[in-house]
Amino acid sequence: MSTITSRPLMTFDEPVHTHWGMHLTMGVLAIVLGVVGLSFVGTVTLAGVLYFGWLLLIAGIARLVHAFYTRHWQGVLLNVLVGLLWLALGAMVIAMPAAGALSLTFALVIMFFVAGIFKIVVGTTLRYPQWGWTVVDGAVSILMAALILAQWPVSAAWVIGLFISIDLIFAGWSLVAVALASRRLEGDLATLP
Repeated sequence: MSTITSRPLMTFDEPVHTHWGMHLTMGVLAIVLGVVGLSFVGTVTLAGVLYFGWLLLIAGIARLVHAFYTRHWQGVLLNVLVGLLWLALGAMVIAMPAAGALSLTFALVIMFFVAGIFKIVVGTTLRYPQWGWTVVDGAVSILMAALILAQWPVSAAWVIGLFISIDLIFAGWSLVAVALASRRLEGDLATLP
């Protein structure tokens, strides 16, 4: 039998467990998009750059929609910030595809580094259920930024598809973990007298 923590999931009126399905849906969507992205790693060309630009744009919109539906959750700030970051980068790639893989690679360094910091700060500050996965997600994002810089400009040939896909998979898994913990809490609350 699992135990209910003494720390509340929410500081607002609506607890996170009422939206566990939205967390799960967003997490699964991010994982699926990441797995699809892995299949295109070897063929990153102008079409690949545009594909990943649209992927980021759609993921950013989905993350912002997710943030709207879970706006009373403590982790909503993370969803808004990462969603805006993905949205801005996706729009830039779509608007300027001829800028090439080099400029996109450098933009990815910035995106992964900033997103990693946000994820670590939000996870360690709010400590919602399964917050450790968000911290791991942030650490992986920062590690990816360092790996891109270590091999730059050669890394531009393979990094776009591989690293975006890995980041989406880890972001999705962190949301799935929160959703499953929230669902378990919902079951625990239902058994209380």
